[in-house]
Amino acid sequence: MAQGLRIERFSGRGVVPWIPEVARLCIAVFREYPYLCDGTLAYEQEYLKDLAGSASGVVVTAFDGDEAVGASTGMPLEDLDEEAESPKPLVFWVKPLTAPLTGVPV
Repeated sequence: MAQGLRIERFSGRGVVPWIPEVARLCIAVFREYPYLCDGTLAYEQEYLKDLAGSASGVVVTAFDGDEAVGASTGMPLEDLDEEAESPKPLVFWVKPLTAPLTGVPV
């Protein structure tokens, strides 16, 4: 039973503490069908590090009680590394939502 879902937004250097948690969520999601990828924490954290270097980088995390159950990331395209092959927005949920989302920041 959901304790109450809430959404929190972190931006700029405020995303740094959340990179390990978002990396953990990435591994959990991309391990399942249809992706079937076996990622590592080190790889995912490296992939997400550009967020911390962007003043406009953002991580929006969904919590069920104290547990992070989903996340979305974003940053302006001009802040991407010049050698980046493609933009890196991510949106994913680790488990089905059991209650409506509340407190969505704008």
